[in-house]
Amino acid sequence: MDRARHAESPEPASSRARNDADRIASAVQAASAVRASAPGADQSLRGVGRDGGLMAAIQQSSVAPARVSPGYRPFGIFRLMLAILVMVQHFGVVASPYVGRVLAVPATGNIAVLTFFVLSGFIITESAERFYPGRPGAFVTNRAIRILPPYLCAVLLSIGAHFLLYRTGQLALWPPLADLPHNLFFTPGSLFSNVIYPLPVVSNIVGEPDYRFIPYAWAVRVELLFYCVIAAALAATPFFKSFAKILGGLSIVMLLIYFLWRMGLAPSMTRMVVYFGLGVSMYFAVKGSAKATIIALIFGGLALFDYYDYDAAQRTEFFTSNPSHHRLAIVEYMLLVSCMGAIPLLAKCRPGSRLQKIDAKLGGLSYSLYLNQYVAIVIVNSVFINKGYWTLFLAVILAFVLAYVMNVIVEKNTEPLRTAIRGFKLEAA
Repeated sequence: MDRARHAESPEPASSRARNDADRIASAVQAASAVRASAPGADQSLRGVGRDGGLMAAIQQSSVAPARVSPGYRPFGIFRLMLAILVMVQHFGVVASPYVGRVLAVPATGNIAVLTFFVLSGFIITESAERFYPGRPGAFVTNRAIRILPPYLCAVLLSIGAHFLLYRTGQLALWPPLADLPHNLFFTPGSLFSNVIYPLPVVSNIVGEPDYRFIPYAWAVRVELLFYCVIAAALAATPFFKSFAKILGGLSIVMLLIYFLWRMGLAPSMTRMVVYFGLGVSMYFAVKGSAKATIIALIFGGLALFDYYDYDAAQRTEFFTSNPSHHRLAIVEYMLLVSCMGAIPLLAKCRPGSRLQKIDAKLGGLSYSLYLNQYVAIVIVNSVFINKGYWTLFLAVILAFVLAYVMNVIVEKNTEPLRTAIRGFKLEAA
């Protein structure tokens, strides 16, 4: 009886207190771990330690951690700098003749676009591997939302500005395009082909527009083609078990495609596989892969050769017309190597939270600035006959204002959707 009564009696208060304390400590510790790994858990965990906080903590402790964002890579200011280098090459048309010649001589725009492709190879490969394993559809959707709405807004703005200037008799095009008949720009076929121009296959079926309202949009088309390749690699990963190995095999295919282009057997845009391949291999090299480092060196050597043989060769007459021009060729090569070499160095930097936010905000302007700089050139070139430093300054300011306004409008409406598809909000975004 005594043993029975002892078994039925409640445990001492001190023992219950210790057990309760242990359970609370375990729940709070588990909740803290979830908070560290799941960005969306912050709000629900703020009540831990207050009324109802223990239950929230226990509920959260059973939730599987969300995908973990990689450390922020400070590419934002670098991307903006590349967009400005494109402007440097093109904005000479709205300056005085002397300044225009000076700005047009170094091929800063060519170098910047090629570096953009390398950077895209790095960033998109990391994004696909970390955030979209087994989700090629989500990857394509997210990238389409990032690329196409800003392009659509920019091309519609450019069409509207061109039409208004045409109707008022003021339209003056960028000099290389000055002789094109203006009345053909606004036919339904021309407008439609401009709107769908970035879509690689569809636009090829419809045909090239006679006049592109964003002449630099060819780079957007190349970018989207690269996204299709990465999406195919994601779709094939379950069959080959390794996304990295698939891209390793694709690097060989990229080399073959490049040499087919050299022989005139592949479309001109396939030339860019060298630069994307360099970016892809850079990413895995930064992760510590010795094989990827070797592949990156091969692609890097080909990129330097390609620039010399294609971009620089187009200006052979300029480089040979004056001995001093040889020094400019060296400067261009130094700029190309510096821009591409900066990518793995920046990838390893880890700035503070305040600098991250600044970097992300400035980097967010780069794509909009790239798309909207041409309409700024056309407006200033059409409205002002006499050019000087002030018209150059005005065109630059206009380009930045358009980029900022469009970035705010488009990002405000698309970023929540992209965040939902990705699964969480990126750091410093």
